[in-house]
Amino acid sequence: MKVLLVDDIRVMEAAGGDEVTVARTAAEGLKLLQEQSWDLLLLDHDLGDSGDIRPLVRFLEERAFLGPKVPIGMVVVVSSNPPGASWVARGLERHYQLALRPAGPSIRVESLGLPRFKLDRSDG
Repeated sequence: MKVLLVDDIRVMEAAGGDEVTVARTAAEGLKLLQEQSWDLLLLDHDLGDSGDIRPLVRFLEERAFLGPKVPIGMVVVVSSNPPGASWVARGLERHYQLALRPAGPSIRVESLGLPRFKLDRSDG
């Protein structure tokens, strides 16, 4: 599974066969979303001193509405702050398969209780 974590402090442990990329700022995450497709996108609702997540969320909303939609299998908002996570989720839930999960300083994909899947990346 190809995983993108956009989070200023958390680390992610890759399970066997997973490819994990970490973006520490919304700008880094936005660049990666524009360049590649992802099976799983994990978003921290609050990037602390490293920036505001809202530009990235707006980009996903606009692309879902105006097209072409960003190829993401599932979006998971990870947070220790449920109200903040809900804010991020509200903008994305109409357009993407979405889940909210509490998270500590380290994340393991299998501990999130998500299905295992991969996007079809074939050209034909």
